[in-house]
Amino acid sequence: MGLLKHVLFPAFALVHGMSVMACMTLDGWAEMVNLELENGDADRESKRQLHMLGTLRAFNAAMCILFVLGVMSESSHYRSVLILAETVMFGLVTIDAYLLGLDFLVPAGIAAVALAGCVVHSKEPGIFTSDKEKSKKES
Repeated sequence: MGLLKHVLFPAFALVHGMSVMACMTLDGWAEMVNLELENGDADRESKRQLHMLGTLRAFNAAMCILFVLGVMSESSHYRSVLILAETVMFGLVTIDAYLLGLDFLVPAGIAAVALAGCVVHSKEPGIFTSDKEKSKKES
């Protein structure tokens, strides 16, 4: 619980919070995903493009809030669902970036960290806890 709750969840909350800030403009989003925009892009300021940026900001804000709640929550089930969702989401982002020929190493690294968090969480009460044997005897 300690590694997930006190290290990974705050880090993921920070990642999502910074993503909200980066996605304020199309240029900020492009810089975040390491993509060069074309100057003549007619879709730059379209309502569709702005709506997609707004949706991305809303999603990241929600995930940031959920991770902050995960730090404050004592529910192991809540934490397991949240870290699994993060693993799946960044795994799919990695696949999408790879298929589009974009830089996929950053989302792949985040997906790997989230997957490691899933593995650590599956070993509750924790790989790094000293009271593991005591917890097994109590149950």
